[in-house]
Amino acid sequence: MQPMLEPKKHGYFSLISLTLVIAFFLIGGGAAFLIHRTYSARQLITSTQKADIPIEPSAEKSVEINRRIEAFSTPSVGAGVEAEPAELALSADDINTLVANSPTLAGKAYFKIENDQVMVQSAVPLDAVPGFTGRYLNGNFSLKVAVENGLLAITPTSISTTDGQQIPPEVEGAILQALKTQNLNQMVNSDPRVQAWLKNITDIQVQDGNLVIKRR
Repeated sequence: MQPMLEPKKHGYFSLISLTLVIAFFLIGGGAAFLIHRTYSARQLITSTQKADIPIEPSAEKSVEINRRIEAFSTPSVGAGVEAEPAELALSADDINTLVANSPTLAGKAYFKIENDQVMVQSAVPLDAVPGFTGRYLNGNFSLKVAVENGLLAITPTSISTTDGQQIPPEVEGAILQALKTQNLNQMVNSDPRVQAWLKNITDIQVQDGNLVIKRR
């Protein structure tokens, strides 16, 4: 069996870092804040049992994805020729390969792309949250991801449990509102790596089942 590979490091904010931002800044940080204060949310989307998150590592596919990321990050431009905006399209399978090949993220997040949204199934350990030692944040989160005014904008739109339990609308609304008011996008955009990466990015959108990233 081939060893799992971490995505290649390069000058631009790597795609594995983007998944890290989505999965842990938004889901882990914001939801943990709310469930620490809301008992009903604690009971619904946390458990002492870790949700079963698919892990499908593929060293060969990881190499191919990293080649595309590297080519996207360092485009070649002919002398005197104005380059068209470079574009990188990542499917959910591509993102999940990056996650599965990362010791940091493997088994904690699984991505789907449907309609115009990114969907994340998470199983994030909450040992760092007071009163939640030994519990996991198990949930399905739908997110809209975009670049707005030069900043990364990640907006949660819906939440469901991984075991099919119905979340009362008032609880879901409270969680979404807490996520939106925790200034998580500000936290993300204050990261120097994100700032450096965004200088070269013009657009991020979900298109034809892919997360499409465009650069200058």
